[in-house]
Amino acid sequence: MQDAVWLASIFGPVMIILAAWLFFKPKEAEKIMTAVKGNAAALYFIGVFRLLLGFTILSIYCFWSLHLAVLVTILGWVLVARGLGLLFWPEWCVKHSARFMKTRHKRFLAPVLFVWGVCFLIVAYVIG
Repeated sequence: MQDAVWLASIFGPVMIILAAWLFFKPKEAEKIMTAVKGNAAALYFIGVFRLLLGFTILSIYCFWSLHLAVLVTILGWVLVARGLGLLFWPEWCVKHSARFMKTRHKRFLAPVLFVWGVCFLIVAYVIG
């Protein structure tokens, strides 16, 4: 459990900051998405980075339980899945991510990241 607390104390603030950035700077997020989607090297780097980060999380903490700390495991698997997607199906990922960013769904992403980050902070500083 101590590993989950440590990981949550790192990813909680990062997710809250990313949520605030997406909420307050949606145009910048769209600009970055547009710039990255045409750059194969950037997509490759992001895919590899997500794989490394996801497998690092899973190697440190990978437990399925009825506890908020399970969000750490879920984050690891989400990062692995998204990394594999970018490496093997980059066109599909770019197409769906671009569509997601151009619709009202981007307003859904910021609150999800914020709530996930708050849950991580609860794991790190209240429960842990």
